Amino acid sequence: MAEQLPAAMIDELAADCVHDVREGVGFELDYTVETLPVVDHHCRTARTSDRWPDGAERLAQTVGCYFGEVIRRRFDGGCRWVLSAEGPHAWRLEFERCFLCFNPLGAALELLLEGPAHGWNADFVTLPEASPDVESHLDQLPGVGEGDFYTLSVRYEVLETIQDFLERWQAGRKNLPRRYETSYYEERLALMQPDLETEVE
Repeated sequence: MAEQLPAAMIDELAADCVHDVREGVGFELDYTVETLPVVDHHCRTARTSDRWPDGAERLAQTVGCYFGEVIRRRFDGGCRWVLSAEGPHAWRLEFERCFLCFNPLGAALELLLEGPAHGWNADFVTLPEASPDVESHLDQLPGVGEGDFYTLSVRYEVLETIQDFLERWQAGRKNLPRRYETSYYEERLALMQPDLETEVE
């Protein structure tokens, strides 16, 4: 069962990212969306290090926590961190006003790997009944190259688009909750798990 993640744990990892970027590129991160291209650059620089890929997973955790905090603060309490006893690969950020969750650490690892991070739950998860409409909506938007999607700045733009669409999509659906509690996520994700496992294999 998931538990609310202690804020201190996220704060510490995100602060490590702030420190690393300050030391590496001389830029002070301030947890705004506008800083995500700098974090993208920081990760690209890390991939050219002689020590790469030593510490890739740790870097994914610090960068992922920073990315998640940017999102959480941007939505002003509209989403929350949740962890699993299984470890950081199973952490997630979940939204309250629509059913949308993903693991920011997985997104960071995909940026570092420049490809899928299987088992890290980096994909955006929505309700199955909403997924076809979400995909149709995204298909109408200007295309995003695969390489661009493996950046935090572009992934944030996609996330914001999906979140906005989902809030409008569910507005007229009386069978859906107005607020999505963690218990609701747990129930629905458990039902969706076989399909989610298929996607990451």
